Amino acid sequence: MTAVTPESTRSLVIVNLATLLLALVCKWPLGQLLWPYWIQSMIIGYYSCKRLLALNAAAYNDAPVESDSDRPTRKDTVFAATVFTIQYGVAHFLYAGLMAKHTYELDRWDWLGFAALGDAFAYNHRLSFKQNIAADATGTPNLLKLMFTPYLRIVPMHLTNVVGGAIEGGFDPWTVIAFTLLKTAADVWMHRVEHHVLQQRSGIGGAKPGARQP
Repeated sequence: MTAVTPESTRSLVIVNLATLLLALVCKWPLGQLLWPYWIQSMIIGYYSCKRLLALNAAAYNDAPVESDSDRPTRKDTVFAATVFTIQYGVAHFLYAGLMAKHTYELDRWDWLGFAALGDAFAYNHRLSFKQNIAADATGTPNLLKLMFTPYLRIVPMHLTNVVGGAIEGGFDPWTVIAFTLLKTAADVWMHRVEHHVLQQRSGIGGAKPGARQP
């Protein structure tokens, strides 16, 4: 199994700390912090879909499988990516509708900040994507795990929507600091879980009993 690289974890922490800094400078209440986290979540979905589409029989190389039927076909990966995109996209479209009430106080500098944070997060996730594609080429990840594990990664974003949407009012720096630090800790943990679960090997994506993990 390919370990989570310190660089990808470090850049994830830096992006979240940059979000905190901008939130303090621009005085974003929790409701407005939903937007950079929503952008992050959409980036996660984009790369998850790309990874599903990249997974096919050729990606497994000479990795051992029980039979050829254990190898996903192109039809399997396209179907999984399509279902994932519909589910994920509809959920985030609904989130965007709920978050619309937090946009009227935003100015162009806020949106520029969101765009800069999104670009930085995209860089971080490209690192993870390249690492995961390399791991997929030498292992046999399970297609269903690849399809549903990204939802674990966006748990912090869901919590942000629930808590941030419930807490109305103005900017409170201590609330923003506490919430962002908790969100960062959850992000790092989910980041490591995602890599550990999805990079397991076996004929159908889970570890074989007694099998040695590299």
